[in-house]
This record gives sequence, structure tokens and C-alpha cells, in this order.
Amino acid sequence: MVWRVAHNTGMCPVRFDEMKGPFTELGKKCKAASVTECYDAFKEIACPHNTLLNDLDNGCGDDMFYFIHTYGRLPPGTIFKKCVEGPYGMKC
Repeated sequence: MVWRVAHNTGMCPVRFDEMKGPFTELGKKCKAASVTECYDAFKEIACPHNTLLNDLDNGCGDDMFYFIHTYGRLPPGTIFKKCVEGPYGMKC
């Protein structure tokens, strides 16, 4: 079990460490599929937790991207390069 304390003040209540399958699938789609498939796979993971991910005090964003890089085996910045919807981020 992995339960990391983020550098921020709180702890993320989402157990991203238990979501290996979705992160692995995200990695496959972002490496081999179209940008749209990569983006859709990312939204499936991120959108259900969008309020928590937008709260910089709980570490959820750090945790989620840690597991994207660990389980999805994507280099840093891949999501930011491929999943652009507008100047204010994505719409969930």
C-alpha cells in the first residue's frame, strides 16, 4: 500500500495507488493512439476527481501525476502537451 504525504498541507483522499489498470491503459493510449484517445482516457481518470485535483492543498494532483508516470510510464509533460482543451484547462 502506498499512501504518500504530498508536499502540501493535506492528504489526498483518493487512492490513486489502487488504480493501476486505468493508468496503464492511459499510458498505452497516449503512446500509441490518437491525441483524442489519450485525452479521453485522461478525462476518465481526472474528471471524477476534478474538485479535489483543483485544490492545491491536498496533494491529489501530485499523487495522480505520480501514478500516471509510474504506472502509465509516460514521461513528464505528456499529458500537458496532449491534453489541451483551452486556456483554463479541461472541461469535465
